[in-house]
Amino acid sequence: MSDKKYIIKIEGQEINVPEEVGALEDADLKRALTPMFPGAANSKIERSEKDGIVAITIIKLAGAKGNSQKSKKGGGFAALLSCKSRRNPAVEFYLELHERELGELDPYQLIGISDDIDKVLETGQRQFQQMVAAHVRLCRTVPQEGTFFVPEGF
Repeated sequence: MSDKKYIIKIEGQEINVPEEVGALEDADLKRALTPMFPGAANSKIERSEKDGIVAITIIKLAGAKGNSQKSKKGGGFAALLSCKSRRNPAVEFYLELHERELGELDPYQLIGISDDIDKVLETGQRQFQQMVAAHVRLCRTVPQEGTFFVPEGF
């Protein structure tokens, strides 16, 4: 038995531990800490020794978010990638009108544009209501730890 002192630094705390714990391999140490500190499972471990004190620093790494495998689309990130891209209908309509010369339209075409404006406003209102409903659902959602999957690019 050595006369070294072991200290684990995790989440702003310093914990004195016996040599049996401090001398564990990184993987075993992570397994031992995970029940009390769930973030330790996905962490980096750094060890330093000074004056007979071994400091073991547990650095939590970013984990996967929204990676539910229950979804048919393969999780949150995959679902976002597979979503149909939609612009605000008013922006789409403006871009459409920008391509036309409105001064050259006859009265019947102007009436048609009026009908299109009504449709765009109705569609925009529905889209707004969907966004509000999604915002409310997101605000009510309880954070959950995802599986250990990191999307490409992170």
